[in-house]
Amino acid sequence: TNFFTNLASAAGGAAGSSYFGTRNSLSFLIETHGISWGMSCVERRVMSQYAIASALIEYTVEHSVEMMAMVHASRDFMKKSNPIYLEEKLFVLEHGSTVTGTWYGPLVHVPSGEVVEENHAIQHKEHTEAVATRPRATAYVIPMGLATEAEILRVATIHGAEPYKLPAGATVNLKRYIKTEKGFDITQEQPVTLEEGAWVFPNTVDSAVLNVIMEPDFNPGNPERKMCLYRMGLIQADEKGDLPLYRYCHTLEDGKVSAQ
Repeated sequence: TNFFTNLASAAGGAAGSSYFGTRNSLSFLIETHGISWGMSCVERRVMSQYAIASALIEYTVEHSVEMMAMVHASRDFMKKSNPIYLEEKLFVLEHGSTVTGTWYGPLVHVPSGEVVEENHAIQHKEHTEAVATRPRATAYVIPMGLATEAEILRVATIHGAEPYKLPAGATVNLKRYIKTEKGFDITQEQPVTLEEGAWVFPNTVDSAVLNVIMEPDFNPGNPERKMCLYRMGLIQADEKGDLPLYRYCHTLEDGKVSAQ
């Protein structure tokens, strides 16, 4: 897990163990307690990790055809669906947890073997609740001329984006991201003339990774994770709070925005 997390981080915009989920891949995170009393039972932790990892590998080998077909089908669906704008097609900015079950059993202090609590409640939670959502943009537009332009392009393309240029003076109907005291907001759509031209990042990828990179308020509960251009420091708000970042909210035509 650490290898893949570091690999994603080096590319820019790491989402930890969830990164491969954003790429429409199957993603598994295995954690064994490694602090406090966990340091006194290394053998148990190693064997637990080995047992779970072995089971996952064996299952993957046995069901490889089925799993690859599922991933390919999901990516193909996203590739066809992403360029089509629908208000009801939402991107989840923040998940909440839902308790799906509660179990009771003894709580044991492992080093001593002492039962601390006879009937301890353990809750199973799933992150299936959508706390904050936003309609999926079909493209993102960043004006040319930023000092960080080369790094923005590197980060976006290494994650699968295929940006193209709009000429100087092009006008597009766009919504702009703005920084507020409470977080971020989006302006009403209006014609925007891009004096120096712009880079367009069409959402023609086969996953949700472009949304993750571009949306400045994705996963607000973990601001230390540099998953988007804003947190990477590649785009900044000016004194009025305006970001050099726009969203396009119309169906793409041959993979491109409508510009004049």
